[in-house]
Parts: sequence; C-alpha cells; structure tokens
Amino acid sequence: GPQVVEGENVFGVAHIYASFNDTFVHVTDLSDKDTIVRVTGDMNVKADPDEASPYAAMLAAHYSA
Repeated sequence: GPQVVEGENVFGVAHIYASFNDTFVHVTDLSDKDTIVRVTGDMNVKADPDEASPYAAMLAAHYSA
C-alpha cells in the first residue's frame, strides 16, 4: 500500500470476532478490500495460548492499533 508519513492519521475498519477460545482483530482499509493488519490473541501470549483471556484480547487490540 501507500507509504504513510510519521504522525499522519490513517483510517480503517476494525473487524473484531471474539469467540470462546480466541479473539481475532482484522483491520482493513475503508473499502474492505485490503488487509492492513490481522492479529489474534494467541499470537501474543506465551502461557497457554489456546485459552481465551481478556489480557490476550487487549494485546491483540494494542498490536493492531
């Protein structure tokens, strides 16, 4: 995609799916055609990644921002 200057605001659509086992955060551009970032909760925790937790969901949201 296009390069972004430091400090410039970029807009996107955040699709959040929270299931019993995991949390998915998928950010696309405004047309929903290009993926900007896709993060799951178990990508960020080291202890028991198969178990859902509010901390893992918070980390997924933080890394996608």
